[in-house]
Amino acid sequence: MEKKQSTIIAIEKGFSSYVNSCLSRASRDYFRRLKREYQRLVPYEEHVPELSLTYSIVVCPFIYVEKRISLEQAMQILSPSERQMLYLKFYCERTDKEIARMFGVTRQAVTKSKINLLIKLKSLMDC
Repeated sequence: MEKKQSTIIAIEKGFSSYVNSCLSRASRDYFRRLKREYQRLVPYEEHVPELSLTYSIVVCPFIYVEKRISLEQAMQILSPSERQMLYLKFYCERTDKEIARMFGVTRQAVTKSKINLLIKLKSLMDC
């Protein structure tokens, strides 16, 4: 019984040291990789020092209103099932697989329909 207990303790100690060394090596490798990536990044100002200008962009709020109106008009042209598919995908954030199950079609059909719907919406909004 005493021998069995000492064997279990030895196994636990060995496993503990193994996990400890794995974690320390993994963290060391992670931080080395971060350091390498950080050293490769050079600020833009160092490449182009004479271009330290400040830009200010003024956006007209009417652009957003116009885009929203054109999106609403384009959405009204779509069929109810097309609107529902876009709602489920982009508002409810459902996967293509979940939407396919709801509509009773394959995932590939949902993906193809989604692509075609986005193309259709874009063309309707560009008019």
